Amino acid sequence: MRIEFKFLTVFLLAGFIWSCTPSTSNEGDISIAENSDIAADAPSTEKGEDGKVITKVPDNAPVVYPNPNSLDLSTMTKGETIESEGGDCMSITTSYENKTFKLVKSDHDCGGYGNGTTLYLSDKEDNLLAVYELDAGGDLVEPQDGNPMYQLKERTYYFYPKGIEVSGYTDTVQNLRALTYRKPWLYSDHDKGEYKVFNEEFQVSWDEWYDNTKNYLKEVLSTMETLPAEIPQETKGGLMGIRGEFRSLCEEAIQEVKDERAKGAKVAPPYAQTKKKAAPVERQEYDMKKADWERNLKSLFSPNTEVD
Repeated sequence: MRIEFKFLTVFLLAGFIWSCTPSTSNEGDISIAENSDIAADAPSTEKGEDGKVITKVPDNAPVVYPNPNSLDLSTMTKGETIESEGGDCMSITTSYENKTFKLVKSDHDCGGYGNGTTLYLSDKEDNLLAVYELDAGGDLVEPQDGNPMYQLKERTYYFYPKGIEVSGYTDTVQNLRALTYRKPWLYSDHDKGEYKVFNEEFQVSWDEWYDNTKNYLKEVLSTMETLPAEIPQETKGGLMGIRGEFRSLCEEAIQEVKDERAKGAKVAPPYAQTKKKAAPVERQEYDMKKADWERNLKSLFSPNTEVD
């Protein structure tokens, strides 16, 4: 596969999904749907006992639940955490709560078989409102060029009084962690004009090659639990100064990832970020019903519960 190296710039700057990581917002709230064709009374306000203004949502108002992945967990009170292990899989389940919602976050990692995150959003009375699901690698895809890929699937289920609504996407993205097994990571033969990163040929744009190559290496390094002491590379021909540049960018890539982790950065997901956006999902494209998700949620804290 020949890759235009300038294309990598766009690809690299996209960063990662760990779309498994909840994005930041306020504490979240249940809001009234805009442009609804359902007639509803207007919201009203009144002062509570503490003098604060309270907005009262009419009973017949169509509502919009927040996406569980939009809540900032750092603003919520952390509750119980349960870790479990079975077969090739490990899971960590943690509960959170704020003044409006309860949220349960369940992460699972099954190694080469895939990993993912599920977020369960409930109200204070434990009524399940929405579920966010991100699954990566459940089905590995092996394209004809031999470049390993993940199947990435995201779904958000909203359980409204009028019925269930689902949005999401399915995509195939590059398996970055698998690239670490390709040796050498960086190959160059300056006399022949051959340059490869992870055994993929690229055409060098000399005004950008240093940063582009380093960023690509950092993207892969960030998926590794343990960073290597040095990056496997093979350099032939060329001036000593150029060969030194290649050594320097490899050393810098490792050090910059170390610095990021020292500041709190976590190990990144083993897959690249999708560029797809969530869209409505038709009923025939999913099987889970609200009762199924409620049973799964209960099983996270009651191991003997049968799950789907």
